[in-house]
Formats: sequence, C-alpha cells, structure tokens
Amino acid sequence: MSERIDPGHAERRQKLSTVSVVMLLVGLAFLLYGFYEFSRGFFRPTSEFFADPNRVMDEDRSSGFTGIICIFLGAVGAMFGARGLFFARAGSILRYAAAETAPVAKDTVNYLADETTEGVEKVAAAITRGAKKGSGAPSEVVKVRCRACGYLESEDAKFCSGCGKPI
Repeated sequence: MSERIDPGHAERRQKLSTVSVVMLLVGLAFLLYGFYEFSRGFFRPTSEFFADPNRVMDEDRSSGFTGIICIFLGAVGAMFGARGLFFARAGSILRYAAAETAPVAKDTVNYLADETTEGVEKVAAAITRGAKKGSGAPSEVVKVRCRACGYLESEDAKFCSGCGKPI
C-alpha cells in the first residue's frame, strides 16, 4: 500500500536505518574511548607520578582533552543515530501507539456519552426554554374555533383563515 503512495519509501527507510545504526555504533565507540581516555589519568600508580610529574601531567592533560572531545563527538553521533533510527521506524511505532490508545479513547467517549446523556438533555431543555423566552414568542398558543366553519384560528385573529368571516 505504501508503494502506491510513495514509491521508493521502503528503500529510503532501509538506507536511513542502516546509516542510523552505523552512526549509533560509531557514536557509542567514541563514547567508550572518550571515557577511557578521560579516566585513564585517574588510575595511574602514584609512584609513576612522583617519578616524572611533568611527563605524567602532560599526558593526563592531553588524554583528558582527547577524552572530552571523544565523549562529545560520541554523544552527538549516538544522538543522531538514535534519532535517525526513530525516524526510520516512526510509522511502525506510531501505528503501534495508535492501536494501543484507540480502544481506550473509544471506551472513554462511550462512557462519557452514556453517563452524561441525562445532563445534556437537561441543558438542551433549558436552552430551548431560554430561547423561547428570549425570542418574545408566546410560550403557549391559544386557538379559538370559528363559529361558521369550525376552523381553529389564533385568538388574536379578526377574521377566519378558513372561511373569511369575522370571528
């Protein structure tokens, strides 16, 4: 069905999935390497530091800087990879979510319809009564019968609509 609407959609979705998985894995690799580089200086033996403090501090500084850069690049790569993977599978995800929420929404609407019918009817009746009062129309129409032909005419008529004689 989707091929009729958008030819090539499945192929583009597959390409996006592949690129996204690669980005995610490369991003995670950069993250792991970044954490390793950043924390490497914390686990050196103390004797190595005291043997040549300048060399150790220079190495720690460069590995710490490299670690921070790799952590940043890894986080960005993993984020874009995960987001791309979501977009590649968004249709499936959203169809699943709709299938899970539609019955709940239907039950909610049916419950509201069943439980509020009486209240809605009262409100509708009150609106109707208010509209009649506000329009200036008489709430009750009184009819009189013509003595000549028996036609029912409104009480304020001067002549009968049926025969034309005075009422």
